[in-house]
Amino acid sequence: MPGHNTPQPGEQQRQEEATQYEQLVASQRKEVAGQTSMRDRDPHTSGG
Repeated sequence: MPGHNTPQPGEQQRQEEATQYEQLVASQRKEVAGQTSMRDRDPHTSGG
């Protein structure tokens, strides 16, 4: 954003929190995807 070089007080902290949240969500998605793929590979648990 042009002209927005000086962040407001708390703006940077909010951005950092957002980044941490995005990383957390991404890691959770990877874990869920891994569990799903493992479940699909395992014939014992794929049936429910």
